[in-house]
Amino acid sequence: MRLYFVRIFPLLFAIGIIYHLQLIDQIEEVPYTEISWRKDLQKQDTLFQQGEILFRQNCSSCHPYKVKHRMPASDLKGVRKRWAAYPAEDLIRFIKYPDSLRNELHPRAVELSKNGIGKIGFPNLRDSQVQSIIHFLDQKQ
Repeated sequence: MRLYFVRIFPLLFAIGIIYHLQLIDQIEEVPYTEISWRKDLQKQDTLFQQGEILFRQNCSSCHPYKVKHRMPASDLKGVRKRWAAYPAEDLIRFIKYPDSLRNELHPRAVELSKNGIGKIGFPNLRDSQVQSIIHFLDQKQ
């Protein structure tokens, strides 16, 4: 009996190790993520998600987004607060057609154009898409 056990044990041990290595390969490693109620709410917020996608597609080439180096234009976080003295339609119009507000001598548009850098307009975006971008910028922390 002892001789049989000595011969079969290494074989069983090797099979067990191979089986466990295959199981380990099948396990998907989940990267560490910070659990936060704010991030959980943002995952459920489709307006936030749409705004983030549109911001990345249209705005992030000039405005900073998750980067630390200097960009040609300012950070837009909290943009609605900076436009709080004016109707919400003015901000949407400025995003879509910045030159029209500057030509009408809108005080905020004139103030933003003092730095000499022209803003690119996005007339192809619908008002609802612009509102989702603004919502994303308001929620971004």
